[in-house]
Amino acid sequence: MKKIRTIIIEDESASLYMLKEELIQYQNIEIIGEYRDGEDGLSGINTQKPDLVFVDIEMPEMDGFAMLRLITCNPVIIFYTGHKKYALEAWDYHAADFIIKPLDSKRLKLALEKAIDDIKNKRQDERLRNQKIFAGLIELTWNDPDGKKSRFFSPDEIIYIQADRDYLRIFLSATPSKAENQWEKTIIIKKTIKAAANEWEKHGFLQVHKSYLINFSKVIEWDKSAKKIVLQETSESISIGRAFIKKFQQKWSEQLV
Repeated sequence: MKKIRTIIIEDESASLYMLKEELIQYQNIEIIGEYRDGEDGLSGINTQKPDLVFVDIEMPEMDGFAMLRLITCNPVIIFYTGHKKYALEAWDYHAADFIIKPLDSKRLKLALEKAIDDIKNKRQDERLRNQKIFAGLIELTWNDPDGKKSRFFSPDEIIYIQADRDYLRIFLSATPSKAENQWEKTIIIKKTIKAAANEWEKHGFLQVHKSYLINFSKVIEWDKSAKKIVLQETSESISIGRAFIKKFQQKWSEQLV
């Protein structure tokens, strides 16, 4: 019988002990790591790449939700928490289950049945993708000399976007992602600026010109007379098109309130 490699991330000693005692009874469960905070848990998950993770939500250093945004593998997740208030958000993360403390043996058995079904039917890839999209990350796919690449980016990693017909040049922050130690200054993806503006408005992006889409949080200067803006991490000024000036002014005014 193949063992289900399992990690527990739990900062409360009593809750950790109870969960381990229950899991020991399942011969197909192998506990390969236990961590007391989100940062250590993140490192453990990304290094050991488990099949299953039990994770608390309120933890030191980094909470469970923040941690899941940065995992680079695809374990099945079971939330194990003392707070019912997180239940709705946990389901949006497409977790296999959500267990409320104190631990109930029957409830754990049901959660494990769901998780094992997920593992056997290899649903983890889609689950991880849904988790990252829900967490507010943006998935980008591009080609480089090494072939096709795809990665999730935090909106804060993107400074602005320049259009070239059906392609977009994405200008990235010089700060590497916590989830990945490599970054490229620019990447080119196949997408129209209209489609990107519609999709990414909820992430704080605003079209200011027929050829430019900006991360509004990066605006550090607005020259009203020249109708140009300057963004963080770049000295280049970007013109605001006549058709977009009203919406930009409205958003600028809102941030000053």
